[in-house]
Amino acid sequence: MIKSVGAMGFVLAMLLGWSAQGQVAGTSAQLNQAVEAYNSNDLAGAAKLFYEIKMGDTQAANRAQAEYYLAQSLFKMGMYQSALAFFNAVFVAGPAHPYYLKGAEGLIKVAQALRDDTLIPSQINKYYNSQEFARMDPLVLSSINFYVGMLLYRQEKYGESMAFLAAVDAKSRVYAKGLFLQAIIHIRLGTRYNMARDETRSQAEYDQAIKLFNNVIGLSGFKEDQAQKAMATYDNILRLWQLCTLNLARAYYGKGDYEKAVMYYSRIPKFSQDWADALFEMGWAFFLREEYGKALGSLHTLHSPRFGSLFTPEAWILKSTVYFHVCLYEEAKAAIAYFQGNYEKFLPELKNLVESSLPNEKYASLLLKDSLDANDPMAVVPPTIRSSILTSPRVENFRHFLRSLEAEGLAIPQVSEWKGSRLLQELAGVVSMQRNLLLRTAGGFVKANLINRYQTILGFVGHSKMVQLEITTRERELVKAELPIQAQLRGRLEPRPNVPDETFNYWSFKQEYWQDELGFFEYTVRDACPANP
Repeated sequence: MIKSVGAMGFVLAMLLGWSAQGQVAGTSAQLNQAVEAYNSNDLAGAAKLFYEIKMGDTQAANRAQAEYYLAQSLFKMGMYQSALAFFNAVFVAGPAHPYYLKGAEGLIKVAQALRDDTLIPSQINKYYNSQEFARMDPLVLSSINFYVGMLLYRQEKYGESMAFLAAVDAKSRVYAKGLFLQAIIHIRLGTRYNMARDETRSQAEYDQAIKLFNNVIGLSGFKEDQAQKAMATYDNILRLWQLCTLNLARAYYGKGDYEKAVMYYSRIPKFSQDWADALFEMGWAFFLREEYGKALGSLHTLHSPRFGSLFTPEAWILKSTVYFHVCLYEEAKAAIAYFQGNYEKFLPELKNLVESSLPNEKYASLLLKDSLDANDPMAVVPPTIRSSILTSPRVENFRHFLRSLEAEGLAIPQVSEWKGSRLLQELAGVVSMQRNLLLRTAGGFVKANLINRYQTILGFVGHSKMVQLEITTRERELVKAELPIQAQLRGRLEPRPNVPDETFNYWSFKQEYWQDELGFFEYTVRDACPANP
């Protein structure tokens, strides 16, 4: 259930609102002057007057109206952080404030303008009042529910998140994103139940995810005109359709239907932003189907210079595992050696960073600065790992938010109407405070990702040692059985890969990559496993 915070409040009888012409009505001389300035688009002058009324008027109704329209004035000036401070004051005052719901709506407008999917949604979630919000415009409420649902998803509160996401109106611009995020939650739950060996619940979650992904794709109507309409109706729908294809593959993979997983992975366009993920995950699907040549072919493309900067430690563990399964122990050891030389070596530096007492603000420079000074603590982060963090869509949101704050901080002192005023001092303080909070939040994001990369590499170190131990055991068994260690002396060469039709040619790899070859590699794998080692 969506929670309700606080009791139902009363609404002041003397609400001041819009006239039939969409302008503000006033009831006192100063308020009338502020309203006139606002309606004539003198927003800086209006903001100063509304601030003075908010701070000094004896009438509560006047102060309430002034507070809200001060926020509106600042928002229209593009001073989103300053507007946020006063929209938030209206909102946290609760239902007793006559502009309470408008304050909540203002918060969402600011969140969208600043691309803030963390701080403002956290504040709305803290004071969410389902009874009062039921009176809100359904489309505005849908945006609120989506933002709160996304926040709870990141906190892994999946049940609560689903309740908010399911409440998004089908006419809302965020409806498709809400469906997609619900599907992702079902995949997460499917994985969780799978690890708990609850096959029935795991399959049910994956099936529900598949249904929702297909619902998102179905918004296209599978016709050009309907697809164009959907693109005009829903936020980022084209990208969601692309992600649905990738995640349908993941859902079928989770179900153990590797044939369908490969089918959907193969639909990811070459050179698209999802292709590297598809290549790697398809490699696992081929491996589990015991199509080892195709698994190594996918990894061969992934390990080409085009993807040289990607953070792919697991790909080398997969490669060593594939070779181990066909008893090509030297090749397996070479893959492990690459992992050790290019990933395991980062562990000491990462350990120092994640266990240091640095404040979060010190971590923020990794994603907020294009280049780092040599004395910056984040300068020691390996480029591969930094790149893997910077590819997150949230990074650009953080950067956009910071750029907006910095621009606003510079603009406030330049407003001539505010020179020497308390308003200017307060707004400058608000922006400075919010910038510090953003740096701590961004820094926390970076630190959490560094911890994730450290734990990821550390986990695969364990896997690599297990493979090494198994290789040592198998080689001892070969010696004991008086069989040759060299694979070429005890294996057979598999037939060359099948050529699908006359549009394909076959030739062997000559140690150089050509762009039109990427994605078409398939290994001829020598099965070097003796019948009875």
